[in-house]
Amino acid sequence: MLSATGTPPDQAVLVAMITSSATRVRNPGPGDIAIPEWSAAGLHALSVVRTRRLWTAEYRDFTGQLLGSVSRGTLEAVAEEVGKLLP
Repeated sequence: MLSATGTPPDQAVLVAMITSSATRVRNPGPGDIAIPEWSAAGLHALSVVRTRRLWTAEYRDFTGQLLGSVSRGTLEAVAEEVGKLLP
């Protein structure tokens, strides 16, 4: 989850795809951000955030259980890339 706006039950949540695809990790595409702290983030392998693969979800789609989190540096890099998509 990158951001949430509004109040439940009408809260919109911005989500970015994370992949551990060996091909994508070896050859990141435009906007892909590596997650060097992948194990501490609760991931099973080196992974990248695909900032060009965003979607919105509804707050009710989440259980409230934290699955993991990335470092502030990784989150800032993701936010910078997402910001480039906006006019």
